[in-house]
Amino acid sequence: MRNAVLRRWVLGAVVVVAALAGVLPGAAPPPAAAFPEAPWFRPGYAYDANMPDPFILVDGSTYYAYATNTGGSLLPVMTSTDLVTWTPRPAYAPNPYNGDPYFNDALISIPSYATVDWFDAVHNRNASEVQAPGVAKFGSTYVAYLTLKCPAPGGWRRCIGTASSSSPLGPFVPDNSGPIVRDDAAGGVIDPSPFTDPSTGFTYLVWKTEGVPGTPTRLWSRRLNAAGTGFAGGTSPTLLLQTAEPSWQGSVMENPAMVVFGGTYYLLYSGNFWYSKHYAIGYATCSGPTGPCSDRTTGAPLLGSRLDRVGPGGAMAFVDTGGNLRLGYHAWNAPYVNYPTLNDSWSVVPCGEPSVPPPFTVPSSCPWQGQRRLFVDTITRNGNGTLNPPAPPATAVQPPATSRRYHPITPYRLLDTRNLSAGMANAHATKPDAGWVIPLEVHGRGRGAHNGPDRVPPSGVSAVALNITVAEGEQLGYVTAFPCGAPVPTASSPGATSSLNFRAGQVIPNMAISQLGPDGTVCLYVERRTQVIVDLVGYLDTVGGDGLLTPVTPTRILDSRPGPQNLAWSGALGAGETRALTVAGGGGPVPANASSVVLNVTVTGGSAGGDLRLWPTGQSQPDASNLNWAPGETAPNLVIAKVGTNGQVQVRNSAGSVHVIADVVGYTSTAGNPISTVTPTRVLDTRTGLGGPGGKVGAGEARVVSVAGGVPVGTTAVVVNLTAVAPSAPTHLTAYAGDQVTPPTASNLNVVPGDVRANLAVVPVAADRTIRIRNNSGAVDVLADIVGYVA
Repeated sequence: MRNAVLRRWVLGAVVVVAALAGVLPGAAPPPAAAFPEAPWFRPGYAYDANMPDPFILVDGSTYYAYATNTGGSLLPVMTSTDLVTWTPRPAYAPNPYNGDPYFNDALISIPSYATVDWFDAVHNRNASEVQAPGVAKFGSTYVAYLTLKCPAPGGWRRCIGTASSSSPLGPFVPDNSGPIVRDDAAGGVIDPSPFTDPSTGFTYLVWKTEGVPGTPTRLWSRRLNAAGTGFAGGTSPTLLLQTAEPSWQGSVMENPAMVVFGGTYYLLYSGNFWYSKHYAIGYATCSGPTGPCSDRTTGAPLLGSRLDRVGPGGAMAFVDTGGNLRLGYHAWNAPYVNYPTLNDSWSVVPCGEPSVPPPFTVPSSCPWQGQRRLFVDTITRNGNGTLNPPAPPATAVQPPATSRRYHPITPYRLLDTRNLSAGMANAHATKPDAGWVIPLEVHGRGRGAHNGPDRVPPSGVSAVALNITVAEGEQLGYVTAFPCGAPVPTASSPGATSSLNFRAGQVIPNMAISQLGPDGTVCLYVERRTQVIVDLVGYLDTVGGDGLLTPVTPTRILDSRPGPQNLAWSGALGAGETRALTVAGGGGPVPANASSVVLNVTVTGGSAGGDLRLWPTGQSQPDASNLNWAPGETAPNLVIAKVGTNGQVQVRNSAGSVHVIADVVGYTSTAGNPISTVTPTRVLDTRTGLGGPGGKVGAGEARVVSVAGGVPVGTTAVVVNLTAVAPSAPTHLTAYAGDQVTPPTASNLNVVPGDVRANLAVVPVAADRTIRIRNNSGAVDVLADIVGYVA
């Protein structure tokens, strides 16, 4: 397990202090809180606490689980007959360690060649980290494979040693002759896992080389000898797999484990960093126990964080006594884990863990409850050999609709893959590849003072509003925002929707409202290689007196084009020019006490490519943009703008000259209704006939769409992502209430022939829960996805 030295150093210190504090022969049972981060094993009592890097041995009808050193035990062992209840067992009788009734350790001591980390005074032995063990049976002997520390020039390197026992409970006696595997030049070796090939009866050992900076981490296999204490003659290590560049792996691949099921050889592994909520489990399929192997999870992991289980990893797979394929792994026991981001926005720093990166300090405010607990789930195999992730636990479901108040903030840049900025919380240094999943931290982000009104609160937030822009896309693709921990919405996923569609070379934005995952993060799924820019523009929670939404019939308040349609401004907005726009209290549909205004902003006739920025009058210009366009393009985007002084917002154009059009579709204040976010639900797809008769929407045609399947009775408006697909002529779509016969003078989405484009819209809903979507010219396919409603 990579970088685990930080955790083990603290854990070892906790163990020594706890042992010296009075766990003595004949003592009363320790209180539950005596060892809260890494509880002492108590033989004979069910245990559901810390059990990192589990390895499960099936021996007859009993399952034996081993783990990285924890709870004062160098090699903890538990048994189960149902894979649900696990019980620590006395390592052996008589227990030689001072008769300690609460002590359970299957390993007598570390090998004599291993580096000593601390002295276990209670049990009178040298101790050290013993990580990620694996156990195999050879005849009547059980051999444990242990990750140890071996002395090396300049300090130590991890190595793999063995210990043997006549019982799976121990005592395992170490082989003091030396490690079975070491590779100091590669930075050390770690994570041994034995595997017996049922077709030959041969047992193999798979492991990982740590890797050195600038080189991949690698997974290896080699056949063991008949006794399991060394390698078979004439064999050498074979490379199975190495790190590539899918973002979810984070340049880390570890904890290899092999299993055969349905005639296929599977290699399980963990990716990303063990202390991170982005730690996850992937797999490859192999032609045999020595490979070659092909990674089947380059785009997204088999299993990532879920509502009650954060950072799953340390996995191994096995076939249970009923013939089912099982996945054993550890995960942090959310929600009893603290997630301060410290200096590393990717880190999870559970209570009792050292901060990462240095200095290695333990947060004093933690309740000391963070543990990596053992989970065993069933996984299934498809006919083509691919694996399905475990079914979510009963509690791990998509968040239900939640009524919230919307709070706009001055746009704040969360992510720009084109520019790695030291000040950017969610920094990625490379262009996202196809299939990447990018997690984004949102809690505490913003331009305002800490915990101030222009910053997302540290907790209590259910959803966020993002302005997502793509650039330099290499082919037709899409980006989807979704709550981290939910299933990745790939094109083949049932009910999958997209937030933003793009063509090669296109610079295109769209606003998205997404629920947050259990750890307060939102994820982006990037279907095709492209640059991604994300600006945080607002959030939803239950706090405050305003933030309630009132939808209005779309009303045009700005049109800078000359002619009878001209409103508010005269003439195009010049390069670098900023103009004020009155959006509230000016006689239009938005009252003076509105806290924000919902606008559909469109640019057209730009002499150069550029971006548009909107912000409250009286505040400084943000770094984030609301709308991007190419020369001559007509481009729309939904904007929820915070209202500034005098009921105005500022509008700035970055380059060339461009005409600007703005339609008001709603506002937030103290007098409206709460906004409920939902799992995106598609209510219309004219390509398939979903939600209507099917077929393209013709010129001048207004298609009536029922939204009743996604919203309750009493809904006054829906938040809907509209997508136009391959229009036959330049056109625009307008969405409005289903009982409104005459379309408003407004537009929601502008497209050109052959384009695929999406735009978020807030649309009033008729009493029968219908909306109308009108196409102006040509013929076009239309998709509509409900992401929220107002009721």
